Amino acid sequence: MDMMVAIIAVAVMALGYFAGTQHYLDARADKLAKGGTLDRRNAKEIRELADKVDPNRYYPSI
Repeated sequence: MDMMVAIIAVAVMALGYFAGTQHYLDARADKLAKGGTLDRRNAKEIRELADKVDPNRYYPSI
């Protein structure tokens, strides 16, 4: 039983980590999108990175 709780806790932390990373990248891209040409280009690249964050890729059983 304790092992199951530990596994679930790790799974929840992993999902939180990936969701947090994606949110951070999206927020950063929104901030850069309001800047100059180079900032807007960087914002596009950051959004593409945020879209690639996929928890199922790293933890397929979750």
